This record gives sequence, C-alpha cells and structure tokens, in this order.
Amino acid sequence: MKDLVNAAALSFTKLLERRIHRGVLTTEDSVRFTFYAALLADGRVLPEQVVMEYPHPKIDGARVDTVLLDNQLVPVVAMEFKYDREIPSGRNVPKPQKAGAIFRDMVRLLAVPSMDLRLLVHLSSQELAGYWSELRNGLSGVFGLKVGNAIEITGAYFSGRSETFHKSMGTWPGIVDLSCLVSATLRCGHELRMYLIEQRQRIPPQPVA
Repeated sequence: MKDLVNAAALSFTKLLERRIHRGVLTTEDSVRFTFYAALLADGRVLPEQVVMEYPHPKIDGARVDTVLLDNQLVPVVAMEFKYDREIPSGRNVPKPQKAGAIFRDMVRLLAVPSMDLRLLVHLSSQELAGYWSELRNGLSGVFGLKVGNAIEITGAYFSGRSETFHKSMGTWPGIVDLSCLVSATLRCGHELRMYLIEQRQRIPPQPVA
C-alpha cells in the first residue's frame, strides 16, 4: 500500500496545483476529494476500499478523515487532512491554535490501532505557511523537512509553547518519528506537506478530545 500512496501523492500534488492555479474554490473537503481522484485513477484501489469519516476505534465520537482498506477490506491506512487558510471574513487567524490542531490530528492518528500507515496531508495558504516557516515559532523543523527525511518528536519538542497551543494539541503520546513524503510549493503561496507518522515509544494513553 505504501507504493500506491507514494504514486498517488505525486499525482495528487499535480492535480491540486492545477486546481489552485485555475482559481477553483477549494475547501478541506476539496483537498480530500482531489487525493481520492489521484488514488483511484491508478486503478489498483477500488472505490469500496476508501472509507470517509471512519469511526475512531479509541476516541468516543471521533472520526478519522479517511481509512483505506486492503484487498481483503481490512483497514490498513489512516489519514487526516488539514487545510489551513485565511478566514474569509478577514479576521485574524488563531495561528497557535491551528498549529496545535495539526499535532492533535497526529495524536488522533497514532491512537488508531493496527494500521500499516498513518498519514497527515497538510495544505496551508500563504499566511499560515509563513507562520510555520518562521524559526521563532519553533515549527520549521517539521515544516522544513525535505522529502525522505525524518524528525524525532517527543514531548520536549513542545516545551515553552503557548497555553492556546497545548489546549489545541492535547497530550503528546511519546516518541514519534515524522517522515516527509511530499514537500511542495504550489501557486498563490500555498504549501503542501504530507507526513508519515510512526510511533516508536508510547506513554500511558490519555484521552484526546
């Protein structure tokens, strides 16, 4: 399945670039749809192997954005999608809260048991991409990862973050390896990242909202 996901990621990047370049209204659901289109176009994954809003097996009431099933219809890939963009009304974007939410999605993915792959797709518009890339915000180690490179993240990585960030993220679950599968600059200042998330050592589980 990893080879299929890698192939779909390349096609997905091109399709998303074209969509943004043509000025088509794009939402988080649109990003998900574009990935599905890339995945299904390959022909090796059938529509019935793609499950949207999969009930989270460990967090009551929560849903996983997307789960992919293997040929025996066994869940093997869990995915979350996030599109960080400016608020249409022009109000200030709560950047620490949004950054914390990215890591909260990672925590939720790590809580899904028995998955071969756990993937986060993160598209950010220009304002949010600028926040992630600024060294003083302490997130460039993740945002600046090159394709094929990885970073180890422990609870210490979040030391000194704002209360808003921590409330948004929840509790980090231990030692996690984050690998970059896609790092692309798209039109109109958009940045696309796709990460593989792997748990190496877990702390005692705690509830994640």
